[in-house]
Amino acid sequence: MLLELGDELLGEGLSSEERGALEQILYARRRGYHLLLGSRELFRSLGDVAGLSTRAREMLTKAGEQQTMKKDLRHAVTHRIRIGRGGGCVTRQVDGVSVISVPLRHFVEAERCVRAVVLGENRRDAALAEQMGRWYGQVRQMGTVRMRCRLIGGGGSATAVEFRGYRERGELCICLVDGDVEAPGDSIGDTARLVLRELRQHEAWAHAVVSRCREAENTLPTRLLEVVVAGKQPTMGLVTKLEYLDTGRPASVVRDYCDFKEGTNVAWILDRPDGPVRSFWLDALSRLRSLPDVRDNCVTSEGCRDGDDCACWILRKFPENLLERSVDTLSKMTPENMDRLVCDKTREHWLRAGSVVFSWSCGTGPTVG
Repeated sequence: MLLELGDELLGEGLSSEERGALEQILYARRRGYHLLLGSRELFRSLGDVAGLSTRAREMLTKAGEQQTMKKDLRHAVTHRIRIGRGGGCVTRQVDGVSVISVPLRHFVEAERCVRAVVLGENRRDAALAEQMGRWYGQVRQMGTVRMRCRLIGGGGSATAVEFRGYRERGELCICLVDGDVEAPGDSIGDTARLVLRELRQHEAWAHAVVSRCREAENTLPTRLLEVVVAGKQPTMGLVTKLEYLDTGRPASVVRDYCDFKEGTNVAWILDRPDGPVRSFWLDALSRLRSLPDVRDNCVTSEGCRDGDDCACWILRKFPENLLERSVDTLSKMTPENMDRLVCDKTREHWLRAGSVVFSWSCGTGPTVG
């Protein structure tokens, strides 16, 4: 993460606790876990603090020499931490960036300085988020910045409990969960709701983002899926269906809300209770009649004669390991090649998730010597 050392650390000297915290921060920077931002005057002044180790002084000198390289990064992140003298944790907006002020003494415990946690409902979700962050770094032309994070699966419905643990321990954590929404205006799912309930303004080193679609699979670009399932029938037919939903026709809005795991058919739509989900899908059905699997009479009568055996598929289910195979494919790609796959339909999801994951995970290689 981008850690900014505030100029209020100038002058008065540091307590033994603050000096220990600074040592922890500089050790983490030496490992490449975080990037440091601050004035050159501050880095020179901190280098004169009595009791600092030789390696800590060397790291301060090196970090001070690299400040010119951090100017673009300051505006590429969505969040950064500003480390000062005292007080609690306060967040304010500066030029569109959330700046989280944290007292230096907070970092006296080593586990608060290690790589940030990227927490997903399962590890595959976290791994996808990491790839989105890697892609975002390329989009913002931050090619020298490395992703330095720990990928953790929260165990589905237990994700909120896991998130609370990192927050209460004061560890850097960015949590990403599915919205589980089936239509625009639908309420978010229980897992997302419980995670958001755990957010605390005075402990903002732990942050959470809820997707604006159904599940992680909905954010996978169609061109990526084409690579993943290349030559595998009948899965290629599903890619063709997605290409139809990506083309900008009025029906394209349903892509965010289709069920990639179980499939979405007319019977499911007609079984929805009155409310925003049913209204959205009934309206969408009127624009989906041209799909080869949708029978027009089922749409006009708002009735499915086949019930559980309904064959009017908006989108059939994909293979169970789709997300795992997609992440594996992405991990072998350069960010530039990934960018060629991200389509207009999924770009908003990638920018939203990728920007915060990049912000929590940006680091560099270990310092040698």
